[in-house]
Amino acid sequence: LVYANPAMRKTIQQVFVHTHGLRKKDVIAPIEVTKQHYDIIICDEAQRLRQAKNIGQYMKHFKAGNARLHLDNQHDELDWLLINSDRLILFDDSKQIVSPSDVPQSKFEKRLNARERGIRPIELKEQMRIHAGDQYVPYIYDILFQNTNEPKTFTNYDFKLFSNFSDMWTSLQEKEESVRLCRFCSGYGWPWISKDNLKQPDIQLDGHDIWWNRQTGGWLQNPEAKHEMGSIYSLAGLDLNYAAVVIGPDLFYDVQDDKIKVNKEHYFDNKVKQGVTTDKLTDFLLNTYAVLMSRGILGTYVYVCDPNLRQYFQKFIPLA
Repeated sequence: LVYANPAMRKTIQQVFVHTHGLRKKDVIAPIEVTKQHYDIIICDEAQRLRQAKNIGQYMKHFKAGNARLHLDNQHDELDWLLINSDRLILFDDSKQIVSPSDVPQSKFEKRLNARERGIRPIELKEQMRIHAGDQYVPYIYDILFQNTNEPKTFTNYDFKLFSNFSDMWTSLQEKEESVRLCRFCSGYGWPWISKDNLKQPDIQLDGHDIWWNRQTGGWLQNPEAKHEMGSIYSLAGLDLNYAAVVIGPDLFYDVQDDKIKVNKEHYFDNKVKQGVTTDKLTDFLLNTYAVLMSRGILGTYVYVCDPNLRQYFQKFIPLA
């Protein structure tokens, strides 16, 4: 079982440790696939498989993986899985591509040619996580990508927009006490100050000091992390009972152009924005927020920093 995302991989490894008949060593990173051939590989969150673009220090491992398989660095982690498995099952959602390092959907489609490889594509049309039903996730994308003017409501789902962050803080703490597994999350709209100074909060909202998540694996299981802010790196592929999504200053609403835009000066993930066009960066960021807004099983709370963008969201999400 292959996961490219370290946080998700560590979480699933812990599940395997405590499940009879399963082994932690069977949950591996893509780089491990280059070391031996497998009968069957299952790759979840396959849209996070990487190519040689904006991958930072991982580049040396990436080169070593290609060298083991006698490939040049135009090849990527998808190639590794295709080459070193007899049977390959991929769970892929192109709408969750959030970085230039992710293998583009066009490359997926080119290499997974059904006629050449005998690959059978199956579209999964139902989502079984969120209690809001199958219309919720498409609705989130429609809001963010401005493809709808029609508000929708969802029964049996706690979906709210907060105009005051302190109110969302209080509501999430109440949910954490009653149902657990409730977390804040956001895009990368604030620098990671605490990386060099643990005492310095990364984010300050309505008088609340907040730190980016201080661990990768096991973050959701740590009760001390309930006041921390998760990112796409800590939450992709994972479930929460309640997700409190803070849409930070990295996104704003341009009233003149009637358009949601990225504010590059308030976007601090250099691995994503380096060498990327503004339009592409906007797509990555909108996908990021769509992923975060689709983590909550029982509910999603939203707070928006930019007043104009908050007013736009009021058309589509009930006010708390």
